[in-house]
Amino acid sequence: MLGELAAEGVACVMCGGALLLSPIAQVVVGVAASTGHPVYACRSNCAELVADDE
Repeated sequence: MLGELAAEGVACVMCGGALLLSPIAQVVVGVAASTGHPVYACRSNCAELVADDE
């Protein structure tokens, strides 16, 4: 289950890092069923972890 900020698309779904005010590169990894918003992961290690979970 996604945290509230991740479901809103403003935090990484893996590490919870804030994405709006951060220079961290991000990638869309899906859509939150609860909000319909795209969800993101940090492009570095977190995106690779999400891909491994699928």
